[in-house]
Amino acid sequence: MNTEIKKGTALAHLTDHVPTAKTSDTVEQVLRHLRTQLWATVSYIYIVDALNKLVGAVELRRLLSAENDSSMASLMEKNLVVAHPHYDLEHVGILAIDHNLTSVPVVTTGDWLFLGVIPAAQLIRILHDEHTDDFLRLSGVQRGHPVVDIFKTPIRRLVRLRMPWLLVGLM
Repeated sequence: MNTEIKKGTALAHLTDHVPTAKTSDTVEQVLRHLRTQLWATVSYIYIVDALNKLVGAVELRRLLSAENDSSMASLMEKNLVVAHPHYDLEHVGILAIDHNLTSVPVVTTGDWLFLGVIPAAQLIRILHDEHTDDFLRLSGVQRGHPVVDIFKTPIRRLVRLRMPWLLVGLM
C-alpha cells in the first residue's frame, strides 16, 4: 500500500496490534489466541477474510459470554462504522462519539483492507487536542503559531499572540 502518512490523519494514529480472527474460528480458538500476547486494545475482535479485508467485529463481552464452539461468523456485527486512512482526526473523533465506539477501525478506501484501529485512549487524546486547538483559534491565540499546551506556554508568547485581538476588541 502506497499511502503517505499525514500527521493529522487517522493513519498516523492507529495501532495494528489488535486481535483478529477468521469467520470460521471458534470462540475457544480466539480465546486461546487472545492469551498469546499483550494487545494494544481488546475491546473488539476484528474479523478479517483471507485477504485481510474487514468483514465484521465481535465485542469482547459478547465473545466471553458465547459458547466455546460458536463461530465468529455467528457472533460478529457486520454493519461497522469505519474510518479511512485520510480521514481528519476531528472526523474520527466525531464518528466515535456519534456511534458510541470505544475504538474505530481503519480500513482502506474501496477494498476495506484492515489497517488497524484507533483505540479509546488515542481517541480521547485526539478529542482533547482538537478541542484545545479550536478554543485557541477562536480566542485568537492560534494564528500560525501552534500552542499545544496553554499551561506550559510562556506568558510572554501568549500575550504577544493575543494582543492584536485584545486591541481590536477595545476599538
